[in-house]
Amino acid sequence: PVLDVMVGGKKLAAGTYSLFTTPGADSWKFHFNSTLGLSGDGFFEDGKFTPVDLGPTDVLVVEAKPTALAADKEVDQLTFSFEKTAAGADMVLRWILTEVRVPVAVSK
Repeated sequence: PVLDVMVGGKKLAAGTYSLFTTPGADSWKFHFNSTLGLSGDGFFEDGKFTPVDLGPTDVLVVEAKPTALAADKEVDQLTFSFEKTAAGADMVLRWILTEVRVPVAVSK
């Protein structure tokens, strides 16, 4: 069965989404957006980039606090992974010396 999930304590309906982040020093925003086929925050077609205002098509936006990774844990490329927790999993973003965790669980 297809199930809704809780992301950062907020319900996200089952579906297909684009995922974007807005980094900040004290908080990162994770945007789950209904517009698909994007090249960043717009469309790249026939050699031309057309930006799109994604705000109206954000289905869910959650915020999470970044933490610093130790220097020996540096990650050169932006990575997303999932790590199991007692409540479900954490979606873990790591980039250079930054880590951001967003809890994900099956919606009840």
